[in-house]
Amino acid sequence: MMVSMESLRGQMLLASLEMGDPNFERSVILMVQHGPEGAMGLVLNQPTGTAVAEALGDQVETECSTQEMLYRGGPCDGPLMVLHGDPVHGQEQVLDGLYFATEREYVEPALCGAVSPARFFAGYAGWGAGQLESELAVKAWSVIEGDAATVLRSTPSEQADVWRKLIRVKASSELFKDWDPQIVPRDPSMN
Repeated sequence: MMVSMESLRGQMLLASLEMGDPNFERSVILMVQHGPEGAMGLVLNQPTGTAVAEALGDQVETECSTQEMLYRGGPCDGPLMVLHGDPVHGQEQVLDGLYFATEREYVEPALCGAVSPARFFAGYAGWGAGQLESELAVKAWSVIEGDAATVLRSTPSEQADVWRKLIRVKASSELFKDWDPQIVPRDPSMN
């Protein structure tokens, strides 16, 4: 029996330490879409080491002036995708201050450098109906609040380490979720 859950759109998934799929080991995924039909997200911390302009070469008609790195968004093939903070050039809003685009008219301004900062992705992470819910039930992923700054403001080297930082935040929030500041003794020697 499949359990219905609230949409995870705009949330981030942190791979568990026991994640057995090498595509997602120590990955952080921003959920772009999630519903009864399935889910789609972008792996945030797998930079390819190649600039977008170099990766695209002459595949696009627009001159690519961005110096941004191309990220591997996941193992599923798809069009060039971009996340950025500009509502004018946003195809759809993922969370406050963060927009997703795949259509040419929305991607080209980012390629031209008119939208910055921006993150470009080749590929995506996809789940069929009920698949993500099954993975969450066996604790393959932890869910944390999505954050535009985490997605857009860090360098590729910081993105590579974002899983470790977020897993620490998640662990400390879990440790103290039942903590009641009212029962802490006023006298520190009582601790």
